[in-house]
Amino acid sequence: MHSTRFLSFFLVAAASLGGCVSSHPSGAPEPEERCPDPSDPDVDYRSCVTTDAWTCPAGTAQFIDPSGCGCGCEPVACPDPTDPSVHYVAGSDADPSACLAILFTCREDQRPFSDECGCGCIDLPPRECPDPTDPRVHYILDSHEDPRVCLPILFGCEEDQRLFSDECGCGCIDLPPRECPDPTDPRVHYHGTSAEDPSLCARVDWGACAEGQTLFSDACGCGCIDDAPPGCPSPEAEGVTYHSCLTTDILDCPDGSVPFADPAGCGCGCVPSAPAVCPDPGRPGVYYHSCFTADAWTCPAGTVQFIDPSGCGCGCDPVACPDPADPSVHYVNDSYRDPGACTAILFRCETGQRLFSDECGCGCVDGE
Repeated sequence: MHSTRFLSFFLVAAASLGGCVSSHPSGAPEPEERCPDPSDPDVDYRSCVTTDAWTCPAGTAQFIDPSGCGCGCEPVACPDPTDPSVHYVAGSDADPSACLAILFTCREDQRPFSDECGCGCIDLPPRECPDPTDPRVHYILDSHEDPRVCLPILFGCEEDQRLFSDECGCGCIDLPPRECPDPTDPRVHYHGTSAEDPSLCARVDWGACAEGQTLFSDACGCGCIDDAPPGCPSPEAEGVTYHSCLTTDILDCPDGSVPFADPAGCGCGCVPSAPAVCPDPGRPGVYYHSCFTADAWTCPAGTVQFIDPSGCGCGCDPVACPDPADPSVHYVNDSYRDPGACTAILFRCETGQRLFSDECGCGCVDGE
């Protein structure tokens, strides 16, 4: 258990025209998503590509959720004035226009609203305090029972802890242990046996790192890590994370990222995926359909179905494969001859290129 030091006195991709979407291949929505019902006559789904070109009629509100329900208009659902957590100002639930002449504020534990429903404040859910029985949580002087004792206290937390001081009390919370450099990674060079015994680092003078290396010395041990070669994803770039190449078969990258594996060069990890290039709804032969009914429609000859509820949406797109003779098109391993080979290929594109992997094959296209 960590000790706590203290001294007294002191937070558009184009999308479908359709309804609710789901991660299920069938396209059937999950009930809890609660997307506007496309069968409701007051619900009007519209294109997420042109949200700035349309408005909603009176009594409805615009919803824009390209990665979920889609876009369109739905009946306004106002806060319930009989709900004890809802506090309308000056009877504005009956006359919303009264809000134009009202200036009001809400408490810190409330959320303000001012729209076609009226104006007022809504109580926020009570904050969940750190659990004093959790061994990672260290309250100061039983402040979880009486937070006022924190007023005359000045204290600090260890480097691997997070400080808190609020209505719950005050103290320190242990941070999750950070992932140590992988000693089996050829780019990682621990000093001696410090990977097994980090205390070794404090007992010896092990020197500095060579040019092109980064020093580390912490609870993991001490040593040097080779900098990423030119052209590799920068570990400092947003969305880039490096992982052990021994676990690439179970590597799970977050949404918006794709894995890369280059054990002999850059290493392994996740990089942000290239922005989706969606079919142009104004181009002849492109038809957008509802992802809500993706299993109920087919595409005409000469087009191919695309189903991408969390990105472009769903519909039909004319088949037009990248030209392998175009110098800006780079197929991987001549996959345009055998697109099925792409299922066994792991690759990534350079910055400024667009990745593709479909019935045409797989590879990269230089940005326009």
